[in-house]
Parts: sequence; C-alpha cells; structure tokens
Amino acid sequence: MIQIFSCFTKIGLQPLDFIRVLNDIRMSGNKFLILEGKIGLLSAAGIVSLDIDTLKWISCNVVNYENSFDHGADLFVSNNDIFYIINHNIRHMGWENKIELGIITMHPENYESKLFKFCKQVEDVIKITVDGRRVRHFNFGWYQSGTNWEVTSRIYPSGKFSRAVYNDKEVSAANLIKVNTFKELLIMISRSKPLSLSLKPTSVNSNYESSVRILLNNDLLYSDISQNSYKLTPLAKKMINGSHWMTILLTKTLINNGVPLEKIIWSLSEDSEEVDCVVDFRGKTWIFELKDKPFEAGHAHPFIYRAIKYKADKIIIFTTDKVGPNARKIFKDISNNYRAAIDIDSPIFIEGTSSLDDKISDLIKNETISLVNKKKKELNVLTSTNLTPLFNKLFDDYKHSGKKI
Repeated sequence: MIQIFSCFTKIGLQPLDFIRVLNDIRMSGNKFLILEGKIGLLSAAGIVSLDIDTLKWISCNVVNYENSFDHGADLFVSNNDIFYIINHNIRHMGWENKIELGIITMHPENYESKLFKFCKQVEDVIKITVDGRRVRHFNFGWYQSGTNWEVTSRIYPSGKFSRAVYNDKEVSAANLIKVNTFKELLIMISRSKPLSLSLKPTSVNSNYESSVRILLNNDLLYSDISQNSYKLTPLAKKMINGSHWMTILLTKTLINNGVPLEKIIWSLSEDSEEVDCVVDFRGKTWIFELKDKPFEAGHAHPFIYRAIKYKADKIIIFTTDKVGPNARKIFKDISNNYRAAIDIDSPIFIEGTSSLDDKISDLIKNETISLVNKKKKELNVLTSTNLTPLFNKLFDDYKHSGKKI
C-alpha cells in the first residue's frame, strides 16, 4: 500500500542557501531530480563551474516565461521511494518558516529509519553549508506532520475521552459476538433471563448447546451452580455494554489497515455531545457513529450536528443493519443544499460487519492516494515540472489496479 510520511523543522533557508544544501547532499550520492536537470542543461552548454552566478540561476524557477519564484522544492528516488524536501520560507506569501521532509513509499514498514536518516543528512549539511553564526540559532527539532490540533485541543486539558486500548481476548470475543446467534444469546441472559444448566430453553435455536459451549470456552459465560444457570462473565458484560464489541472490531480493522493506535479515540465528549470513535488521519478528523440496529432519520440530525461541532472532514456510519432511506435522504439534502456551508464529505455507510474490512481498506487507500496526489500537485508547482510519469512508474501497482496517482 502506498503511504506518505513527513516531518518538519521550524527553520527556513534563503534560496541560495537551499540550493547549496541540495548540491552538498547531491555530492554524497542523492541526486535531486530538478537540480540535476538544471546542472545537466548547463553542462550541455559547456558550463561546468557552479559559481555564485550559476547557483543564483539554479535557485530560481521560471513560470510561464514571465514570472519567477524560488527553487523551493526538490526530490530524489532511492530504492523506488520518493524523498522530497520543501523549503517553506518567508518569501512565499502565507507560508511559515520551515523545512519539510517527506517520503512516499510502497514499503512503509521501515519509513521511520529512512526519514530519520534523511533528516540527519539535511541537518548535518546545513550545519556545514550555512554560515556558522546563523546555524547556532537554528532549532533542529523535527516535528511529525499531520497532527490534528482540532481533536487534540478538545482532549486536553478537560475533555472526556477514552484511549483505544484492547487485548487479543477482547478481539476474539468481538469476533464471536458479531455472529447473531452468540450475540442474541448473551443479550437475552444480560436482560435477566437466566438459562438453566440442565434445561434447553425453547426460545433458543437448536444450536443452543454448541453455542453455550463455545461461549463458555471463550470466557463469555460461566456456570453458576448455586443458581443452576449460566451467567455473563465480566468480559461479556464489557463487550455487550454499549455494543463495545463493535468499537473493538472497528479499532482492530483500522489498525490492520495502517492507522496507529494512538490516533484512535473512543467516546470523545464535550457539552453532552459524544462521538463513538474519532480518528485523526494525517491531520484530518474522521468521526464514526456505531449502531447495533438500523440507523434511522432520528439518528441523522444529531450526528450531523456533532460532525459540524467537531469540524469533521469525513463521517462514517457503521451499523449492523441498514441505513434507512429517510436517513439517507437527510444526508443527501444536506449535501445538495448546504454543501458550501458545511465542508464535510458525503458520509460513508458500512452496513453489516461483513463489509467492515473492505470499506475501511478502501477508505484508507483512497484517502492516502488523495494525500499523495495533493503532495504531487504541490511538488509540480514548486518544481515547475509535471511529475506524473515518475509517480506512475514508481507506483504502477496502484495504476494497474485502477487507482490513479
């Protein structure tokens, strides 16, 4: 799966210093594509000396043959990964002073070590290349990009929330409870309808005995001999309460598809408005509504209000049943009539636990590709180069599978 990771340091370089840094990194073997193209052009004309005038020429990009702006970004390829650097300096209107580094990869398992190595290389070259008196004032603290302060600010200092915490036993229990036979049996017992240890109740189907045995073996039921009945274990009570088993299933699926556990928040509440699950996905807010019953029109308006309150970028409804037609109509009307005022994507409906994995997988893939495309467009502008052939060549697995990069 394609992934993009980035970080930044809160300094900015003057255009000429930025080119010097790129050139020094180039000398260590990492060939920046745009810089290399300009040097190749000069070389073809017999200009091989990178004197001050040549570096000044390289530090400027031409746009439409009329206007110019700084050579503010470049990229190189290593082992089919794209590494990019962007110099967000004060000469770009509205940009804060910072250097952004990133990696776009199909193999995210080692991204941290790769990105750390890139950061260290850039930091070391800046210390050597830029005037030492200025370097002393640089703060090279590297910060991870994509933190959603809208969510974080509501958690601290006074927000009510639960960190996503679970264990393998809870995941196994949730996977059992998603089967209606087991769920209905547990719910029936939880409603003070005891099951005799010796009698087979008529209200339970013919699989009663095997179902009870499976629930006993998975620590969801226990035998209360003194009462001659089966009782729910603490694990079962926890899973049934508030349909927590759905939260566990959703969380495990998100993690399986690459969302870090620390980016998942349960039961975030403010002013009596609670969201079942919030995900901070690369700086975007996703909110989930979980229903172990049909999602009807009466649920739609409160959910839309919470989406606006928490400034959600995406809303997802996960129901074990169906999203009713009237609820769908409300979302459609909101989208058609208030699209300009409410900047929220159309909701995603996950109907039934069997579709959970595919829906979450598609959601994360599409969102990641959207972020990669956005970064590609930014690099296109900053480098005055159409990088689409490069992206398609390196990430052709997505191209051939119908995903557009």
